[in-house]
Amino acid sequence: MTIDDAREYTVIVNGGSGCFFQPADLEATYILTAKHNITNAGNRITNLMHFQYQNGQWEILTIPFQNLNLGANYFPHPNKDIAIIKVPRMEGLDALYKLTDLDGNPEGFWLLGYPETRRNGSPTNKIKWFRPDIGVGILGTTENARREAHIPGNPDLGEVRGHSGGCILKDAGNKLYLAGIQNSMAQAVGEQLGRIEFTPVEIFNEIIEEHPNELSLLFPSYLSSFDFLRGEAFDLKAGLSQDNINFTRGYLRHKCKEVIDNEFTPIGIRNFFQTRLLIDQDKGEELETKNIWILWLEFLTILNIVKGQAHTTDNLSNIFDQYRLLFSDTNGDWCHEIPKLIYSDYKGLKKGGLVIVGVEKPPEDETYIIDGSIPIISQVRNSQDRNLLKIDDGYGFPFDEFKFIHIDFFKRESIIKRHHEYAAIDNDQTLLNKLKQIYAEVFTD
Repeated sequence: MTIDDAREYTVIVNGGSGCFFQPADLEATYILTAKHNITNAGNRITNLMHFQYQNGQWEILTIPFQNLNLGANYFPHPNKDIAIIKVPRMEGLDALYKLTDLDGNPEGFWLLGYPETRRNGSPTNKIKWFRPDIGVGILGTTENARREAHIPGNPDLGEVRGHSGGCILKDAGNKLYLAGIQNSMAQAVGEQLGRIEFTPVEIFNEIIEEHPNELSLLFPSYLSSFDFLRGEAFDLKAGLSQDNINFTRGYLRHKCKEVIDNEFTPIGIRNFFQTRLLIDQDKGEELETKNIWILWLEFLTILNIVKGQAHTTDNLSNIFDQYRLLFSDTNGDWCHEIPKLIYSDYKGLKKGGLVIVGVEKPPEDETYIIDGSIPIISQVRNSQDRNLLKIDDGYGFPFDEFKFIHIDFFKRESIIKRHHEYAAIDNDQTLLNKLKQIYAEVFTD
């Protein structure tokens, strides 16, 4: 993501700023902001707009909004300087996620907003009001659930005023993470400037908990149902041979409905297993990204095909004891995840169990199954810290105990590369038998 991408999430709220966030609500989008942006304007909205880059230029768009109605479209926190403004759903704002671990990687954030100095410098040209501060570092906690942060260059109050409600974001390649909403300059005498206080994004949950019937949780709508992801599952592309597998792709997406109908939901699986689903358990924010749940929908669908039955939420624990889908939101090849894989959570997984490594990128060397003959395995084995392994007593090195396979085996290796074998199949049962035969190569009881 770029600063321009992030700018589209940054809102002008009266004399301050705010941030769009798309919750699990099909009808509304939320603006997270500092409460004093509203109270300082007499509890009114006098200016609510955002920008979109269209046709090679920035366009100013007024956000549809009626009068403030407490408890209906305006939800201030009773004793913290934060508020939620609820507006009709805005499309295209689904690449921003919550970041709740602010200590694991506290550098490299952006503070985005519309400070007063920019407004005064170009009072009629609102496009020039936007100010990005790059390289913001997260510091410790202060009071009233706030955190402190440092802006490079040590700007003073005059430069920052109007940033209130501005979003503190982090770029993660193809997505953005929201750390919190800026409230004020840090109150101090006789020290360097450039220190601000902000409210972490998870504190907005306190507002939502007070209004459970009016507000939805701050997570994407697809976490509430796999149905939102069915159109993106099994996105099989075979170039000039695409016609050979169109029937197969349609069939697999149809089979996804079995998972949906049996009440599996991303939020249910996430709440049950938490970071045990991840290769790197320090990256809990990945549990809200779309890719992990597309892969889970594909995995559960494949499992139904292999076992010849539609699994239900009642046997989720049994599934987890036989198979693991371990996810990483890496942009690199899965070989780079091998040193981390040995420290993933294998508690309860039976000996010889299948570990499916869920990463978006296909293997660069087209190796889909890991075994002990791969040179890097010996290197990792010799450098492992056995005290850090999360594995049952009596088990040793994970790559000796379990079978590891790349998720793309079930798509690229089994279907796309063998597209000619599917060209004449136009019958559900024939295709089902074909897939079961191929998938049985790696699924064992």
